[in-house]
Amino acid sequence: MKQKQKNARNVIRKGGIVCCVPFSVLFLLSSYTTAQTVNDDECIKELALVKDVPYSPELSGDSIYWSLVIRGKNIIPCLISNLTNTTKTNINIPNWGGYYCLGDIAFSILCHIVHDIPIKEIIMEKKDYPSDKDITYFSFVSYGESNRQFLQKKLLQWYEENENKLIWVVDTTSYRTSIDWYSKSNQNPAHGYYMVSNQPSKD
Repeated sequence: MKQKQKNARNVIRKGGIVCCVPFSVLFLLSSYTTAQTVNDDECIKELALVKDVPYSPELSGDSIYWSLVIRGKNIIPCLISNLTNTTKTNINIPNWGGYYCLGDIAFSILCHIVHDIPIKEIIMEKKDYPSDKDITYFSFVSYGESNRQFLQKKLLQWYEENENKLIWVVDTTSYRTSIDWYSKSNQNPAHGYYMVSNQPSKD
């Protein structure tokens, strides 16, 4: 298996291009801004069809999972809406035990779309958990429905405060892959992700 290699990343800022990127990437980016927002019923149906969730940060997962990631910001409101959806699946949770529910899948997709969600700060968790956001997440939501509702409320608030600060980062990293996984390429199927800019918005 190939080891992850760090490559240069091109950053696109909302309202202008910070550096040059291929036309194909610009076309992909335009699809994020022109596509319609996914409605909740459609989102639930597609979440229920996911059969494999990636073991972060590698490129496992199935085609339905990655098709939802590729929808980008247009699906974020629906993902947050479904964080409290506790419908169980048959997908095992690695290094934790038990099975994903649809809300867990929604959270995983959300974290593939926006890479720097400060989960510890959002839930105001003071415990000394490892930096892995999945451990923090499952530790928190495992305590019951009220914690899921709290996380949903805080994540929605965080997204509304930061939506206009999100910038698109073109991901050229070479990831580990496997012939058994959906993605036969070692590239991110979404070709990038969002991060919160530290610079003032130009809107």
